[in-house]
Amino acid sequence: MLAACNLGIRRGDRTVLDRVDVAIVPGEVVGIVGPNGAGKSTLIAALAGELRPAAGAVAIDGTPIGALDADARARRLAVVPQATRLDFAFTARQVVELGRYPHRGRGRRQEDRRAVDAALVQADVMALAGRAFTTLSGGEQQRCMLARALAQIDGETAQARYLLADEPTASLDINHQASCLTVMRALAARGVGVLCALHDLNLAALYVDRLIVLSEGRVAADARPAEALAPDLVRRVFQADMLRIDHPALGVPQFLGLGPASPPGAHPGL
Repeated sequence: MLAACNLGIRRGDRTVLDRVDVAIVPGEVVGIVGPNGAGKSTLIAALAGELRPAAGAVAIDGTPIGALDADARARRLAVVPQATRLDFAFTARQVVELGRYPHRGRGRRQEDRRAVDAALVQADVMALAGRAFTTLSGGEQQRCMLARALAQIDGETAQARYLLADEPTASLDINHQASCLTVMRALAARGVGVLCALHDLNLAALYVDRLIVLSEGRVAADARPAEALAPDLVRRVFQADMLRIDHPALGVPQFLGLGPASPPGAHPGL
């Protein structure tokens, strides 16, 4: 289990996360939603061991995240960042191969090649493998970074592995949004714990097992989507009027935007 307990993160004199308790269990897909500035990216960075908490702690299967050396941590936990800047003329394949760096010196070059090929296929970027990364569109680069993360945590191990993704669907078209989240569901089916920050409540409700709603650096809800996305909470957290309906085939909650939050009764049916 990847867990944060009583986590507090400060940036300068501002508290970004305050008394946050979250846990990611192997085999599940957990989503994080919340308005801009709620702390989603900060929570992912803290869980990845990239930030030093002002309070509380982060642990991976009971071991403090800071107690693991960089390579050991990277073999078990991969991050798909919100955006990537790369100034070198690497091909897409070379970028994905960087995910195998924590496995270097382990004498498995054939296994590394298999992991990279599998990741390129899963992220639907095999056709881009020979192209320079810097020439790719934002969405294509995002899919390459997903492939890099997939290659990084690929391999047989008795230890649990985790994937943390910060808005992995933000630059993707509708087809690749669904494909990306389907890959994450497949990872969970193989025992990987997945956490992804999402802006689209409808996508989140369709694909995640559990949803964490962040508001002003605190956890406002942590439950299955149907419970976490209560209409009153959505309106309060996102400051928007949303009409909640059930998906006609799947029964999960879906939302239709009605505009900025207005006085009760301003929209019929709310």
